[in-house]
Amino acid sequence: MLNCGNFYLFFMLGVFTTKYRLLEKAKNANWMFSACIVLYAVLFCVDMPIHALDSLNRHIFMPFCMAFVIVTLFMARHGETSRFERMLDYVGKRTLDVYVLHYFFISIVHMQDVCKYMEESGNNLLMFILAVGLATVITALSVGVGNVLHKGQLIEKLVYGK
Repeated sequence: MLNCGNFYLFFMLGVFTTKYRLLEKAKNANWMFSACIVLYAVLFCVDMPIHALDSLNRHIFMPFCMAFVIVTLFMARHGETSRFERMLDYVGKRTLDVYVLHYFFISIVHMQDVCKYMEESGNNLLMFILAVGLATVITALSVGVGNVLHKGQLIEKLVYGK
């Protein structure tokens, strides 16, 4: 409940985007796509000295820029399929496996050591690559183990309640 205020602006952005058909307008605004990429890169590298500005940067400006870029990219590929999109679709259909099993893989990784290394490094790009890599490995392991668990009816009943 504490973070509801952080997401409310994006919820309202979705409501207004749907109501006023802003996606079609944004599709034609190539300058805004470029501006969001450049703005995100600049905001990612800049350290704001004032806490309020830093909070606005991390919770509103950067997420908006990246959400706009991702939505625009997916709109441009609407109707097309690629290997990456098929993989995302496959993982999307197995989110229950990820939700149920990821905890066990996270507990194996010594997150204290990883977090300590990330804090000491101060390299945002390295932290991002490490976080994405770790998340990808944990997701793949969860989906793989989930596929094995779905093979046995008794195990599927115990783990998933199906």
